[in-house]
Amino acid sequence: MSSAQEPMTNLADYITEINKIAVPNEGSRHIYRAHRGRLMALYSIDSRGQIREVTYTPHQAEFSLWRSRLTPVQIDAIHVELHDMIDGDEIHTAGWMPGNDWTGTVWEPIYTHACQYDMEASGYCFGLFVWEVMREHPDAWSFGRYEKDGIPIRSLTYFRIRHP
Repeated sequence: MSSAQEPMTNLADYITEINKIAVPNEGSRHIYRAHRGRLMALYSIDSRGQIREVTYTPHQAEFSLWRSRLTPVQIDAIHVELHDMIDGDEIHTAGWMPGNDWTGTVWEPIYTHACQYDMEASGYCFGLFVWEVMREHPDAWSFGRYEKDGIPIRSLTYFRIRHP
């Protein structure tokens, strides 16, 4: 990996480097969660190459409130759509996934019900749904903040890594 003083901002280089790192195996201190009979994990990788399984949801209190305003059917539809979008691809930037107009999509209840027409909160809520689905996904994923054309991307970019 590049030196600790010079963090990587090029996503392709970063993915190449992290895939060289030995991901913890079943004999390590990591405990793998099983969900519906599948192994899954979301990992954070720091600038020194340290890999840690992510076992929490950030902003849990807000996310729980937003989720409580949705029906189980709406939540399932959001999960199914996100899994369909994620499967088969290697990289996803959360903020670019839903598009700009949520009218008539599974995302609309996030805006109209969960976040009560608050556009900024809706974006955060959507991002937390992506986080949740990445943690549940049968493949191993990591994430980071990157730039496009020298401009920081506001949302997280997720990328598939070798499964432990």
